Amino acid sequence: MSFEDDLDTDLEPDFKDVDVLVNKKLHTFRFTQMSGIDWGSLVVYFPVRVGSELDQQYGYNIDGLCMEAAKRTGVRLEDGEPVEMAAESWAKLWPKLSGHDFISIKDTIWGLNEFWPGAAVDKAKKASRRKSRVKPD
Repeated sequence: MSFEDDLDTDLEPDFKDVDVLVNKKLHTFRFTQMSGIDWGSLVVYFPVRVGSELDQQYGYNIDGLCMEAAKRTGVRLEDGEPVEMAAESWAKLWPKLSGHDFISIKDTIWGLNEFWPGAAVDKAKKASRRKSRVKPD
């Protein structure tokens, strides 16, 4: 496949489901990877928090960014079907979550948009280097 073919192929974004407890009841949310343009455009609205080593490492307020991204890419699953949530519902959800559940959602959103795409590039580079080292007979 050529570069032009790659450009013409529609990208199927990755998604991941996360189970959390709200009011001691299990709920499942699905988060979908944002386009690079959308993620990058959102990053600028969440500057580093003073004193946050994690924010310093990534260059943005990771909590605020992921909470906003959740509103844009997240749905609640009800009987396996996606149900859109209003911004007000997201605002009510955050304080109801345990630290574990909040971090699970945050890590999923960050993983979909930063970590896993970066890991895929690293994997492709390693595979490419292995191919270039194989000498034809």
